[in-house]
Amino acid sequence: MTCSRLAVPVAALVLSAFAGTAAGGSAAPAPEQCRGDFEATVRVGPDHGLSLRGVLRVRVAPSGAITASITRKSGAPVRVSGQATGRAISFTIALGTNRVLYGSGAGTFPIAMCKGELGGVFAGPRPGDVGDWGVKHYSCPADAPPPNP
Repeated sequence: MTCSRLAVPVAALVLSAFAGTAAGGSAAPAPEQCRGDFEATVRVGPDHGLSLRGVLRVRVAPSGAITASITRKSGAPVRVSGQATGRAISFTIALGTNRVLYGSGAGTFPIAMCKGELGGVFAGPRPGDVGDWGVKHYSCPADAPPPNP
């Protein structure tokens, strides 16, 4: 069963630190379906060691299309778009001129169910950057513990 609440774009905010500010801008928070604590860390490449955290807000359409954003303690939300099929997820985040984050991963439950944890790998934002990302406390807003930014 999926959450009946609306979703908010949030993933964009957390990752805005990769590029300073995102070109094409920030996303105003929208109603949310699912949310969780997001963290991404560059493990190899020019931005090695860069770690970003924030609150992920995501809406999964019946087609599996994802509209999401990430919000950090400071900064505007950064837009995220992607696709979820069952427990699999893939996404892109435009972080500025020629700076895109390409991510993929999986959830412990189907993504639209808004429960469990998510995680995976990403490339970018600069050539040679590779890292991992995860979402803890992924749930419906009413069921979610307070976020840990």
